[in-house]
Amino acid sequence: MDKIDILWAREQTKETKARYSRYTDLRMTEDFLGVFTEDLVWTWLPLQLAAVFGDYLESLKKKRLYGFSVHHGRTVEIDVVDEDNATTIWSM
Repeated sequence: MDKIDILWAREQTKETKARYSRYTDLRMTEDFLGVFTEDLVWTWLPLQLAAVFGDYLESLKKKRLYGFSVHHGRTVEIDVVDEDNATTIWSM
């Protein structure tokens, strides 16, 4: 990938995270689920937890009914691995 492709992939990743945050905060569950791919592996570093998409989906259905959230994603580290993959760290 050339530098332009990498910059484009980074911007697309940022937009995806923005949709994730908005859909989460507004409880737009169907749109929220559309952000993810079926091969998602969710890793939550504070507790060293990881879940595959199906497990995450089940826990999500219970948790999204309660609580309040406001997401602010101001800093990001994006490593574009290749045309189809990237890893990210979002400090909140």
